[in-house]
Amino acid sequence: MIGRLVWFGIGAGAAVWASGKVKGYLRRASPEAVGRRVGASIGGVGDSARDFWDRVRVASAEREAELRAMLLLPDADADPTPQLEQRAGTDRPRLPR
Repeated sequence: MIGRLVWFGIGAGAAVWASGKVKGYLRRASPEAVGRRVGASIGGVGDSARDFWDRVRVASAEREAELRAMLLLPDADADPTPQLEQRAGTDRPRLPR
C-alpha cells in the first residue's frame, strides 16, 4: 500500500512538472512572444535592410540623373519621346557600355 502511494506521489509530481513545462512552452510560442523574439533578433537586420534600400534609392536616383543629363532632358517630369524624335538626325551621346 505504501509503495502505491509513493508511485502515486511520483506520478502526480511528474504531471505537475510536465504541465508547468507545457504551459511555459505554450507561453513562449504565443504570437505576441514570437513577435517580440523575432523583432528583437532581426532588429539589426531590419535596420541594415532599410539602410541598404536607402542606398539603392539614392544610387538609382543619381544614375537616373546621369542618364537624363546624357540625353539632355531638362527635368525628371519631361517625356523623353519628343526630344528624342527631334534629335533623330543629330549625333546623340552614346551610353557607356
